[in-house]
Amino acid sequence: MVDSCKECDNCKAGLEPYCLRYATWTYNAPDRITGENTLGGYSDSIVVNEDFVLRITHPEKDLAAVAPLLCAGVTMWSPLRHWNAGPGKRVGIVGIGGLGHMGIRLAHALGAHVVAFTTSENKRRDALALGADEVVVSRNPDEMAAHAASLDLIINTGAAKHNLNPFLNLLRLDGTMALVGIPAEDHPSSSVAGLIGLRRNLSGSLVGGIAETQELLDFCAKHNASPTLSSRLSRKSSPPSIASPPATSNTASSSTSARSSSPSRSPARIHVHETITIENHTT
Repeated sequence: MVDSCKECDNCKAGLEPYCLRYATWTYNAPDRITGENTLGGYSDSIVVNEDFVLRITHPEKDLAAVAPLLCAGVTMWSPLRHWNAGPGKRVGIVGIGGLGHMGIRLAHALGAHVVAFTTSENKRRDALALGADEVVVSRNPDEMAAHAASLDLIINTGAAKHNLNPFLNLLRLDGTMALVGIPAEDHPSSSVAGLIGLRRNLSGSLVGGIAETQELLDFCAKHNASPTLSSRLSRKSSPPSIASPPATSNTASSSTSARSSSPSRSPARIHVHETITIENHTT
């Protein structure tokens, strides 16, 4: 996100991603000033409104870990904070990929009891290493049944169409499941009786606003809750061709702070002699 109207009720409340006149996203969104589409990381230069600047206090050796915080990190931080994850709360994280990895680390750092859900037995050890207190293989009905009506909050990162009812059944009275992954096809309708029976809530969450993002950066710098990274150095013999910036998709977007420009509109070509790729560990 690089801009918003800053005038609607949501913007004034510090919730710029929910701008009623639409936030300006980092990639392929109409810029409010120039009218051209934003280019994000494909830009040659960046101009930024001071209201969308973030302060980074991580030590220099940890700066690479900040980038995933601005996307996966704040996508998970926002619902964790909104639904008050912390000591005494039981939080479920569905999926142990880029989003889920950050969800486990952040929920653990906030002091919640964390239950990770995965379809793969071979991810159990990784989830425990990230800070999960328990790991459930969601394809195992006995493991799922053992957690019935026990969770205060579930953050579901799944971006593939799936049945939500098995996870809704794990919520206790007034519990909430927040969806942060957007599937290409809608999930099947959930059981109304299952929601009514324990006053359960099914909700969704985008990314956090600028204030929440700053809070996340400060928290992670203080509590060493940044993502696990691996780096890879690759040298390319010929420059890659990039036809256009990525199209806007129905996925949660990152809270970065950049308005972008490019000197040329004819097919974009980035000349790369040496590329360092920093990967957010997905397990």
